[in-house]
Amino acid sequence: MMAGKLKHIARCLMDSFTSRNNDLDGYWAMGVLRREAGCEKLTINLLNMAVNPKTAGSKGIAAHWSNELERYIKLNKISHPGTIDTATLTLWFLENDICTVLFEIKTKNGTNSSLKYQVPCWPHTASRESRRCKGQWGIRSRKFWWV
Repeated sequence: MMAGKLKHIARCLMDSFTSRNNDLDGYWAMGVLRREAGCEKLTINLLNMAVNPKTAGSKGIAAHWSNELERYIKLNKISHPGTIDTATLTLWFLENDICTVLFEIKTKNGTNSSLKYQVPCWPHTASRESRRCKGQWGIRSRKFWWV
């Protein structure tokens, strides 16, 4: 039963995190993180809100998604939220404007779930993200597969 709940939490969190509604200062958070990270990989630990490497917007993103994880745990009626041992989001920013996002959640008794998505993700540029720029609309994501 716990494995099913963890899969549900993983799916809900990933759907919300990769959606265009994931907002940071009015812009898509993944694009802002891509621009700020300046690297290929970014890891967010949702239990202690640690981000590696740290960026200007990452602290707010980590705090928000840590709260969302807690909310999903309560909604799924996991009786002891302290049983969650690790919960991490890892983002790999690839050269072809694709981002691979991996969410891993594990309990202290060994139950775990991992979910990986690939989504289009270009670095944040205010002019590109204007509603007037329709050239980038219509890009479809290659979502998801269980790991």
